[in-house]
Amino acid sequence: MDGMLWFDNDPKVEIKTRIEEGCAYFERKYSEQPNQVIIHPSQYDSGLVVDGIDIHTSKIVTPNHYLISRKQAVQAAA
Repeated sequence: MDGMLWFDNDPKVEIKTRIEEGCAYFERKYSEQPNQVIIHPSQYDSGLVVDGIDIHTSKIVTPNHYLISRKQAVQAAA
């Protein structure tokens, strides 16, 4: 699975809550807990922390969209 694009532009809801709601939907839909979210740099605040989620930025993701995914652990070859 590559990820799920979540859209939420409600200005009354803070970004942390938007991300948490998107992650909860992802978990219900895919029966896996996401661990990564990519957001537009204009929405990033250094104080933004969501438990268990790595937050990254990319200009490819438009504002108010959240690319939510499950990053797979990379195992070293023996």
